[in-house]
Amino acid sequence: MQEERQQQALLGWRQAILGALEEAENGIVAYTRERDRRATLAAAVDANQRAVDLAQSLYARGLTGFLDVLQAQGALFLTQTELVRSDATVSSSPVALNKALGGGWETCLPASDADGRGNDAVVDGPPAPVACAVCDPTSAAGRS
Repeated sequence: MQEERQQQALLGWRQAILGALEEAENGIVAYTRERDRRATLAAAVDANQRAVDLAQSLYARGLTGFLDVLQAQGALFLTQTELVRSDATVSSSPVALNKALGGGWETCLPASDADGRGNDAVVDGPPAPVACAVCDPTSAAGRS
């Protein structure tokens, strides 16, 4: 009976590890793909900006209609919008990857270091987590 429980625990542990590895690998692939997409979109924005400049120049010389300028601007605005969305995704992807790798925890500095200037005392290891109103508004520090 004990051996069966150990086997079940081992199987659960292996599945958890494989799931975590898959999540981390998916995060790396997603970040890399989005970063590449962002570079392509940046080049498209540059190309569309040149198209707008050219359309405006041709319109100023009377060689094209204003509709061409509007269409070029519309294409530029669409690619700029996609670039901004891609920027947001590229910025948030490392956060998701960090979480997949086991990050995502928060610690608060003790009150003596709340100003960010550091403590004079040297301690071994990171500061111990302290309840504060920023991380936990229901803590005693948040009720004062």
